[in-house]
Amino acid sequence: MMSPFGKSYCVSRAQVMLSSGRGMSGDRGVVVLGIGNPMRRDEGVGVRVVERLRAHYRFPDSVRLIVGGIRGIGLVDHFSPDVHVVLVDAILAPYAPGTLIRLTGEEVVETATRPLAVHQAGAAELLTWARALGRWPASLVVWGMVPACVDLGSELSPPVAAQLDALVAAVAREVHALSGG
Repeated sequence: MMSPFGKSYCVSRAQVMLSSGRGMSGDRGVVVLGIGNPMRRDEGVGVRVVERLRAHYRFPDSVRLIVGGIRGIGLVDHFSPDVHVVLVDAILAPYAPGTLIRLTGEEVVETATRPLAVHQAGAAELLTWARALGRWPASLVVWGMVPACVDLGSELSPPVAAQLDALVAAVAREVHALSGG
């Protein structure tokens, strides 16, 4: 897996767990926001991930799976200091289509001013408003995949479709670790 900042790394459950073995959230909830437009092929990968999570995984009641689509700053209501947020989106990066990307902490903040997603303005505005309104979450992780095609259409491109299950599984592991479930 690659970061747009040139670091190559693998993510394990241990990296997002406290040393006690409990999830990071304690009493906090987890919000998974699938961002993007599924009518623009790979641009809708975040929405597709949330749909698959709903269909194939069970999470504790403290986890909310939200199809955010292209609502941009309208999603700020899902942010709060009391939740962990996992954003899932198509991410523009100089890697092969289908490459999985995970961003955390300062990487997310740094990329908010650079092209990160195909619909960059919505993602950047969302993060800016969350911070300005005092709604920055307890933690923020962005999971995504490099798109191959964002033309009109509903089918994922072959390289993105081939990696969709890997992205879904990675997000599921993240959510289970954050929720303690």
